[in-house]
Amino acid sequence: MSRVSRPGAVVAARPAAARPAVREEHLEVDGAKLWVRTVGDPASGRAPFLVMAGGPGMPSGYVGSAEQLASPDQAVIRFDQRGTGRSQVDAVLPSKLTLDAQVADMEAVRERSGAAKLNLVGHSWGGLLCMAYAARHPDRVASLSLVGSVPPTFDGWRQAQDAMGRHMRQLTAQGVRAPGPGAPFGELLPFYFAKPAFKAPPELRDAGVDGEIFSASLSAVRGFDLREALGRLTAPVLVARGQRDPFGPAATRLTVDAFPNAEVRELAVPNAGHFWQENPRPFFDAVRQNAR
Repeated sequence: MSRVSRPGAVVAARPAAARPAVREEHLEVDGAKLWVRTVGDPASGRAPFLVMAGGPGMPSGYVGSAEQLASPDQAVIRFDQRGTGRSQVDAVLPSKLTLDAQVADMEAVRERSGAAKLNLVGHSWGGLLCMAYAARHPDRVASLSLVGSVPPTFDGWRQAQDAMGRHMRQLTAQGVRAPGPGAPFGELLPFYFAKPAFKAPPELRDAGVDGEIFSASLSAVRGFDLREALGRLTAPVLVARGQRDPFGPAATRLTVDAFPNAEVRELAVPNAGHFWQENPRPFFDAVRQNAR
């Protein structure tokens, strides 16, 4: 069960024609209190977008540019996952951060929106959460767009992490400065980009990772394999990645193969690494085309 702990406040004062209304609120769910931001009216027509950030342990601010997907007949929703940013969790324990708990949070957000279905958009770790939701609630998915997603198996994720490690060692050997232990996430960003010298926009440059949430979440999801359940999904699927995503193409292939009964479109965006901010237009154009 969930409940709204305080009325949603409309924080955008501009006319609706110029900019969609924005509602920010806290939603109480089992074991957590979620900060939720909605741009536009989820009841305006088409199924809203629910945009899930990566991490684990990253607030949703760095995916804020996805709010450009909002239109007069389609809203965009994002929220800080339990224990991150402006959201709270009862205790930072693996038992509080399972995939089941994360899916339940997403379902509570859907119920609050009043929408029957969602156009899911997940980046990195957020892609895993979107796949977990689609595996549990395939009938509530209008479309699924995965951007640089964690693959649908834990072993595949470990292989992607190994690819990232090799990439970091190669760049370090070429002179890219390796951050020290405990360095802020911003110092790691050059290793995620197609061009290490890319100047990150503020939404990404200011991003951070909660180390406790990161570690507890990894323990919580160890051993996952969503492939069998994802075989039931028939909604359209977009699997997008930057051509120079350091996590490598193998994760993309594993993800594509997990949807035997869905129409799947693959997209490799040039001049982009792990984050869409390097070349956002192709990503957002493809997400719009995939939405229903």
